Amino acid sequence: MPAPKKSPRPDADFKLSITKALADQLKIALDKLTPVHLTDENLTKLEARAGVYTLWVDGELVYVGKAAKELVPRLRQHMRKFAGRNMKVLVSFTCLYVDEDLEASAPERMLIKRYLPEGRAIWNTSGFGNKDPGRQRDTTRVKAKHFDAQYPINVEFPVKCSLPGSRHTALTVLERVKKQLPFLLRFSKSDEALEELRAGMVTIPSDGAALSVWLQSVLAGLSDGWQVTVLPGYVIMYREARADAYESALLYWRKEKGTVIRVTGPARFAEGEVKSDEDDESVDENEKSADVDVS
Repeated sequence: MPAPKKSPRPDADFKLSITKALADQLKIALDKLTPVHLTDENLTKLEARAGVYTLWVDGELVYVGKAAKELVPRLRQHMRKFAGRNMKVLVSFTCLYVDEDLEASAPERMLIKRYLPEGRAIWNTSGFGNKDPGRQRDTTRVKAKHFDAQYPINVEFPVKCSLPGSRHTALTVLERVKKQLPFLLRFSKSDEALEELRAGMVTIPSDGAALSVWLQSVLAGLSDGWQVTVLPGYVIMYREARADAYESALLYWRKEKGTVIRVTGPARFAEGEVKSDEDDESVDENEKSADVDVS
C-alpha cells in the first residue's frame, strides 16, 4: 500500500546563525588580503583595534587567531616567539579589524573549521598556542607533528641581563634570564633547591652571550646532580637522579664530579595527532612582550 500522504504544514523551523554568517564574511574578506612580513615596521602601520588575523609561511595560511583587545600586542607576542625558534622561514600576516564582541562570537573557531578542510591553518592543530604542560609532562614524548618538534627553541638565543658586577647568586641569574627569553625556562623551587640557588655564586658571562653560556655558568656554581634539559619547546633545570629520563630532550648539560658536561638527548618523538590549546589569547608567560633584542 502506498504511504499515506502527510498533511501540508504551514510552519517550519528557521535557525539564524549570526556567528556562521560572520565567519563566512570574514573568510571572504581575509582571502582578499595580501600577506606582509611580520615585522615591527609593518605592525606600526596597524590601528589599536581588536580583530582576527592569519599567519602565513611560504605562501600558505598556517594559523588563524583573534585579539579581543588589540591586534598589535598579540602579533608582537607571536613575533617574539618566532625569534627564539630555529626557523628558516619568514612568517607573514593579514588581519581584519572587527567591532563585534569577539569573546562571544568566537569567529576564529568558525574560520578554523572552514580552513582546515582545505589543508590550511595547520598550526591551529599543532600545539602552536599551548602553554607550559607542567612538570608531570616533561618526560612524555612530544608528537612529531607538534609545532615545537617542527620548530625547536634556539638555545643560542642571545641574553642581555644587564646585571651589575661580575658575580651573582644562581637564583638572581635564573630569574633575570627567565624574563629575557621568548620561551619558557622552568627551574626547581623546592625549599632545598632554592636554598642552594641562593647560595651558589655565578660568574656572569658577557652581556649578550648565548643562553647556553648563561646556563652552563649557573651549573658551574651548583653541586653535582643539577641538570639543564633542553626540550623542543622549553628549558627545565632540576636536580636529576636519572640523566636520561626525558624522551624528547634535544640535549642537556649536567654537573658531574665538579664538571659541567654536555650530552646530546635522545630526541624521540611520538606519532599521532596533537592536542592543542584552543584559546588563542592564552599565552605562556615567557611569550609575553619584554625588553629583548629580537633582531
